Amino acid sequence: MKDSLKKSEELFEKTFLMSPDAVNINRMSDGLYVLINEGFTAVTGYTKDEISGKTSFDIDIWVNPEDRDLLVRGLKTEGKVTNLETRFRMKSGELRTGILSAVIIDLDCVPHILSWTKDISERKQIENALNDSETRYRELVDLAPDGILLGNHDGIMTGANSNMLRIVGRTLNELVGSDISILFSPEELERVPLKYDILHAGEPVTSERNILRPNGSVVPVETHTKMMPNGSYQLICHDISDRRNSEAELKKLSRAVEQSPAGIVITDPNGTIEYVNPKLCESTGYTKEELIGKNPRIWSSHEKPIEEYREFWITILGGNDWKGVFHNRKKNGELFWESATVSPIKNEKNEITHFLGIKEDITLRKHLEEKTLASEKRYRELFLSNPIPAYIFYEDTLEFIEVNDAAVFNYGYSRDEFSKMTLKDIRHLEDLPAFMDMVKGFGKDEFHTSINPHMRKGGNVFPADISSHALPEKNGRRTRLVMAIDITQRVKAAEQMNLAMEKIEASDRLKTTFLNNISHEVRTPLNGIVGFTELIRQPDLTEREKEDSISMLIESSDRLLNTITNYMDISLLTSGSMTVNNKDFFPQRIFETLYEHYKAITTDKNFELRLDIPLDSEDLSLRSDEEILHKIMSHLLDNAIKFTEKGFVHFGFKRKGYSLEFFVVDTGLGISKNSINTIFDRFIKGDHAPVKQSEGSGLGLPIARGMIEMIGGTIRVESEVGVGSTFSFIIPLSLNIKQESISLPKKIEKEMNIPLILVAEDDETNFYYLNALLRMETNATVLHASNGREAIDLFRKNPDIGLILMDIKMPGIDGLEATRQIKEINKDVPIIAITAYAMSGDKERVLAAGCDDYLSKPINKKNLLKKMSELYKV
Repeated sequence: MKDSLKKSEELFEKTFLMSPDAVNINRMSDGLYVLINEGFTAVTGYTKDEISGKTSFDIDIWVNPEDRDLLVRGLKTEGKVTNLETRFRMKSGELRTGILSAVIIDLDCVPHILSWTKDISERKQIENALNDSETRYRELVDLAPDGILLGNHDGIMTGANSNMLRIVGRTLNELVGSDISILFSPEELERVPLKYDILHAGEPVTSERNILRPNGSVVPVETHTKMMPNGSYQLICHDISDRRNSEAELKKLSRAVEQSPAGIVITDPNGTIEYVNPKLCESTGYTKEELIGKNPRIWSSHEKPIEEYREFWITILGGNDWKGVFHNRKKNGELFWESATVSPIKNEKNEITHFLGIKEDITLRKHLEEKTLASEKRYRELFLSNPIPAYIFYEDTLEFIEVNDAAVFNYGYSRDEFSKMTLKDIRHLEDLPAFMDMVKGFGKDEFHTSINPHMRKGGNVFPADISSHALPEKNGRRTRLVMAIDITQRVKAAEQMNLAMEKIEASDRLKTTFLNNISHEVRTPLNGIVGFTELIRQPDLTEREKEDSISMLIESSDRLLNTITNYMDISLLTSGSMTVNNKDFFPQRIFETLYEHYKAITTDKNFELRLDIPLDSEDLSLRSDEEILHKIMSHLLDNAIKFTEKGFVHFGFKRKGYSLEFFVVDTGLGISKNSINTIFDRFIKGDHAPVKQSEGSGLGLPIARGMIEMIGGTIRVESEVGVGSTFSFIIPLSLNIKQESISLPKKIEKEMNIPLILVAEDDETNFYYLNALLRMETNATVLHASNGREAIDLFRKNPDIGLILMDIKMPGIDGLEATRQIKEINKDVPIIAITAYAMSGDKERVLAAGCDDYLSKPINKKNLLKKMSELYKV
C-alpha cells in the first residue's frame, strides 16, 4: 500500500512538473507562491527563487486585477474556477493571454490554490489575424456589385451595402430602422409574402421580386434570403455568394491532470497504454476501455515516415523529452492534428517505467491558419479577377499600390507603368483642381462615390462611376480601394432614353392628330354618302337634282375610299410592312394612263394639263415597282391640281444620264419658306389655302415621300408663293431592255359573249351588286360560290365557265389557293382577282397565284368592264 501511494505521488509529481503549461500552488490565506513547475517559468519568465515568498501582487502578474477578483470569488463560492480567460504580464513586461483553471486543495491540512494556466497568446494572434482578414473581406463585400440587405427577425432593416442602396433608391438612414415591406408595393407583398422567407428559417429562400423605388420606378431582382441562427436575415440581390463562416469556436482546455484541457496518455516502457484522460478519449473518439492495453498507434494515420518514428523512440528511450506534431486518425476515420510532448518517467533507480504523453489538439489552429491564408488568397483573387477595374492607392501621395487585371485592360497601362504613376496621371488636366479638392475631403472611414472623367493611355477620356472606401493602414499610411466602372454606354443609353421620350411625346401628339383627322376625314364623306342616299329616296326630286345627288354621292364615296387607302398606305410605311416588287416596265404607259385619268378630271378647270415625256420614251424602261410609281405620281398630281386655279399643271419625266427624273410642275399657290420644311409631315395642310383646297387627310405628300425613299429616290421641292411649285425625284434606268422582253397584259382573243361567269364571293351584298351589274352588261349566266371549295367544285361541274371573278379572302380555301387549283384544271380560263385590301404588293401576289388581272374593292363598273374587255375581244 505504501509503495502504491508513493508511486502515485511520483506520477502526480512528474505530471505536475513536466506539464508545458504554467502550474502553480499558492497558499489560500495570503496568496504566497508555494510551488511552481517548469512550465510556469517558461510561460512567465519567473524562476522559483524569484517568486519565493511573494504573491501575484508582488510580481504584478495580473494585467486586469478584476480577473483575480473573479478567481477569488469563484474559489470561495464553487471551490474551483475553470476556463477563465485572463491577461498576465511576464517578467519581461510582455503581455500574454492565458486560460486559467484553479481548484482548492489541502496540503498538510492547509487550504491551497492549485492553478493551471495555458498560454493561448498564439491562438489569440491567429484569431485577430482572422478578424482583420474578415474585416477586409466585409469591406470588399460592401463594394460588391450585388445588393446586400440585413435585418432582424421582426423584419426591421439594420444595414445595406452601397449597391443595395442604389437598387432600392434610398439612403442608408432611410432603410435602417424601417420595415422591409417599404421596399415593395402592396400587390407585390400579396404576390410573394415576406412571411414566406421568415417561415423557412435556416434555409436559403430564392424568389423573384419587384422592388419599388420612392420615385415609383420598379426594379426586378432575384433575391436570395437566409435566416440566421440569431433570428436576423440576409437578403442578396442577383448573385448569391455563400458566406463562409471563418469563425470557429476554440476549444477550451480546462482540466488539470484528470480535468486537464490537454489529452494525457501514460504507457508502459513497451508503449502499452495504461491510462488516458477524458480529453484524449474525446480527441480520438475511442473510449477508455477501448484504449487501455492498446498501443498509441491505434490512432496513427501512418503518414509520418518510419525514420521519424525511429528517431522518436531513440529520443524517449534515451531518457529525453520529445516534442512534435502528429497527424492522427480518429475512430470514425476523421483526421486531426495534435501537438505532443512525450517524456519518460523513471523510478528511483533511474529506470524508465512509463512514458507520459501530453497532447494538445491543434486541428483548429491548423484550420485557422489555413483559413487565414485562404482568406488572404480569396481577397486577392477577388480583387485581381474582379471584372470591374479596381486599384488601391496611398491617400497622401496618390501613388498606385496595386491594380487588378480589369484596370490594366481598361486603362491600357501595364502593372509596371502603374507602379510609377499616381491618380493624377489618369485624370484630365482640366479636372485636376476639382479632383484634388475631392481628395482632401476623404475621411479615414468615408465611403465615397462620384462620376468623373478618367483618361486611358493615349488620351481617350471616358466617364467613370467611382466607388472608393478606406482600407486599413499599410506601413502607417492610409490607403483606399477604388472601383471605377466605365459608364459610357450608360450615358449613351440615358441620351437615347431622352430621345426616345421625345419620340414618345411626338408620337402621342401624332396619335391625337391622327384620331382627330381620321374622325373628320371619314365622317365628312360618310355624312355625304348617308345624306345624298336619303335625298335620292325623296319622291318629289327632279331629275337634275337626282343626277346632282348621285354625282355628290359618287364624289363622297371616292373621297372616303381615297382616305381609307391613304391611311392604309401610311400605316404600311410607318410599320415598315410595305413591300417593293421590282420588275422592268415602261413608265410611258403609266404616264399616258395618268394623263387620260386627270384630263377627264380637269376638263372644266381654268388651267391646262400638260404631259411631257421624251420622244424615245417607248424604249425607256425602269426596274422598280410599277404600282408604287403610279401612286407617287397620283399623289403629286392630286396635290398640284388641288392648289392650282389658273395657268397649268405640267408633269412627265426626262432622261438625266442613266436615270429618269420625274416631275410635277404647277402654277398654283406655292409654299412659303416657313412651311416648306413641314409639308411632308403627316396631317399638315396649307393654312393659306381656301377651305375647299384644305380638304383631305394631309397624307398625300408624306406617302409620296415615303414611297420615293422606299424605291431609292429622294424628293426635291422648289416653290415660291404666288408663282407655283416643282416636285421632282430620280430613279435609275434599266439598261439594254427591249419592249418585247417585258411581259404585256394578257389578252384573250374571245368574243364578249360569255355563256357562264363564276363569281366567288362570300359577302351576299357584294355578290348582289356583281350579279346585277353582270346581268345588265352581259348575257351570261352568273354562278355563285361562297367559298374557295365551292368555286373549285362548280368549275369541275361547269367546264364551260368563260370568266371567274375570284374574291381573295374567303372562309376555308381562300381565293389564291382556289385559283391555283382551278388553273391546274384549265390554265386558260381567265380569272380576275378581287380584294378588299388593296395593299402594296397585292397585285404581285395574285398574279403569282395564277390570276390574270386584279381589282380592288369597291368594284367600279367602268374598271370592271375595262378589265373584262382587256381579256376578251369586244
